[in-house]
Amino acid sequence: MDEKNYIDKSSPKSPKKHGMKGNPTENIGSETTSPETLQAPTPNIEVHHHHHTHHKRKSFVEYFFEFLMVFLAVTAGFIAENIREHYVENQREKEYIHSVSEDLTQDIFTLDSIIKVRKNKDIMLDSLLYLLNTGDPNQHGNDIYYYARWAPRTYRFYSHDRTIL
Repeated sequence: MDEKNYIDKSSPKSPKKHGMKGNPTENIGSETTSPETLQAPTPNIEVHHHHHTHHKRKSFVEYFFEFLMVFLAVTAGFIAENIREHYVENQREKEYIHSVSEDLTQDIFTLDSIIKVRKNKDIMLDSLLYLLNTGDPNQHGNDIYYYARWAPRTYRFYSHDRTIL
């Protein structure tokens, strides 16, 4: 509401009290200065009244029934949460089992390839020993050099452990 359009009826002769200067009717402008126009318009406000604030006293059975309903609601919520948590844990367990299975499959494949490489290295070491024990090592120098370079190289096994991490 605009301060110009409102003047307190209780003190019409003291405009300085409200921060206005001069005659109260000067601040209104071109409006008429009758007392009806100087009043603040009443807003259209809904008013809610309390219904029956005085009610009869509850019996013990009603209090017990309310307690029972709240207790059952809390218990049902607790049971529902446990069921949901159990379901989530079962799903997580299935994911872990699948992940461990994939890790083991990859480990088996890696171990199989390492076993093949080591069998080949055993053959190379046997050939190297045979060539070194034969008569003239200079005659098979290229083969001895090749076997001596490749035989001692190791291939380490690194397990797939993404499930553990």
